Amino acid sequence: MRTPAPRSHRRPRVPDRRATAPREPIDWAKVGRRSVRRRARGMTHPEAAAALEDAELQQHMVRDHEDLAGDERGPAEVAEWTRIVQLLADTGRVYDPDANAVVQHELAVPVCLSAG
Repeated sequence: MRTPAPRSHRRPRVPDRRATAPREPIDWAKVGRRSVRRRARGMTHPEAAAALEDAELQQHMVRDHEDLAGDERGPAEVAEWTRIVQLLADTGRVYDPDANAVVQHELAVPVCLSAG
């Protein structure tokens, strides 16, 4: 068993330069939509409809949790599942985010943050 080196022989901790840079806030709705698209890849309409029911049930179960009151991810996931289910009902194919016009538009339009 090794004993740790005395404090004087250890390398001093140097803060990471990236840690001091200001970070952009996380867009949890965008994270939720991306997660849904990743999970929905290759799904048929019945599979996506079942996933939508699961997402709605999850939203229903967490609605009374105070710590999730301002959650943007859950409602965004339900909305994205709803959109995908409607899309698959119209096309009758499997879901492919690479062929989805909404996804491609979202990737093409750069996000602009207002300076304020």
